[in-house]
Amino acid sequence: MSANVLVTGAAGFVGSHVLRKLIKLGIDCHGVDNFTGASRAHYDHVFEQTGLDYGYVSAVDIGSSELMQNMVFNPYGPFTHVVHLAATPGVRQSFENPSEYIENNIRKTQSFIELLEKQNSVQRVVYASTSNVYSGDPCEEPWREDIVLPKPINPYGLSKYVNECQFNFSELHDVGLRFFTVYGPWCRKDMFPYMLMESIDCNKCVSVFNQGEMYRDFTYIDDIVVGVLLSLTTPNIKPGEIFNLGKGSPVKLQKFISIVEEAMGSKVDQIGEGRHPADPIKTWADVSKAGKQFEYDPSVSIHEGVHKMVKWYKEIYT
Repeated sequence: MSANVLVTGAAGFVGSHVLRKLIKLGIDCHGVDNFTGASRAHYDHVFEQTGLDYGYVSAVDIGSSELMQNMVFNPYGPFTHVVHLAATPGVRQSFENPSEYIENNIRKTQSFIELLEKQNSVQRVVYASTSNVYSGDPCEEPWREDIVLPKPINPYGLSKYVNECQFNFSELHDVGLRFFTVYGPWCRKDMFPYMLMESIDCNKCVSVFNQGEMYRDFTYIDDIVVGVLLSLTTPNIKPGEIFNLGKGSPVKLQKFISIVEEAMGSKVDQIGEGRHPADPIKTWADVSKAGKQFEYDPSVSIHEGVHKMVKWYKEIYT
């Protein structure tokens, strides 16, 4: 692939994996991140353990058009491809401060889109959406990209649905990716898989919503990265296309907990919570469209993925 790729949110969970893969493949690339949401010590630790170099990532907020232009596009561009992953994450947290999601995920994305539209070199923009744009119950069959979307049930899902509209209304060659419950090494500390491993390791209780009577289409990070790169490089994908990136195999939350307990070698004390209004009961991706268009074929089973994630956790934190 002859390209120069810009990755936004490059210090985040998915972004750091994508950037590292691009570097490993020898593809010219650079990342930006505003380094919020965690301490600098955390980022230092992530970069040290993943082998990333701060030389590949500029501390720039995508909403700062002048800084993006002066610090990124001028010395590191022109970019031919963009992977837009910068966003404020978190489903339940979005209820606590919805204005932050509007500001960071919607307004700043619009500013970034307008900046990209001025860059004649950009051939394709791949951006992250989410399974939360569906959020409909009951989920009796896998969600297809062409179904009529229900009303989002949390501000995070709303912000990503708006992102889809923003890119589709733009002049860019955009490709949207709806991620389904991504897990694996270097997952954020506010994500359930990390909190579960930490609770087992430190003999703490973990809160389990809806008594664990939920299903999630858990998707291992390596499969997501492969999907991102395929959507970035495969020719003849039409502008405005949207694809599910999931495993296509929902797993009951209590089963996921059991697999993590087995890999960790210990049980966890659970605090049963009621159903949170941000949570759908089940998520389930139909990935056939991505399979046909760019041969997306998620291969990591839930048992293999969990054991890889636990191995990482034990090597780093125990």
